[in-house]
Amino acid sequence: VMVLLCAARLGMLRRWRRDAARETRPERWARAFVLASASAGLCWGSLAWFFFAAEQPFTLAIVAIVLMSILSSATQSLGPYFPAHLAFALPCVLPFAARCLASDQGPLLTLGLLPLIYLAMAELFARRIAAAIADALRLRLENESLVEQLSLEKQRAEAANLSKTRFLAATSHDLRQPVHTIGLFVPALPT
Repeated sequence: VMVLLCAARLGMLRRWRRDAARETRPERWARAFVLASASAGLCWGSLAWFFFAAEQPFTLAIVAIVLMSILSSATQSLGPYFPAHLAFALPCVLPFAARCLASDQGPLLTLGLLPLIYLAMAELFARRIAAAIADALRLRLENESLVEQLSLEKQRAEAANLSKTRFLAATSHDLRQPVHTIGLFVPALPT
């Protein structure tokens, strides 16, 4: 199932790369990404149903470790888009936690609470990752706008400097002509 899901996601990536209008329809691709993430979360969450054996604590520990490891990696890869992370994390962790909490055994109750705490921490980190990336993108756009404004101001300053240079050259020429003429007439004056 995971291989088929990965193949479907790879097909989605190829379609996204070929879709020339993807910038005009980001909501469509966002929904597809969230759906693919939820599907992956359901696949991983199914471990709680297929490998849950209350009488085998070692197997339960391995399932818990695998699920929390997958959740950790998903926090890094899906964290930038929080809805996708949430769509993955909930179906990944909640079935295992629910099965553990539904049992009447003390150690399993603890094992059911720990993934919920880990899930809350992962969601907190995912929100922080998403906020940090959003801030970085916002700052980048602001910086690009500032660079554009500075370039425009530089062009204006260079144009003003060129105009000033031309004005001074013309003024200097116009002032030198009468002075030069006077300089020619001064020797002709009677002494």
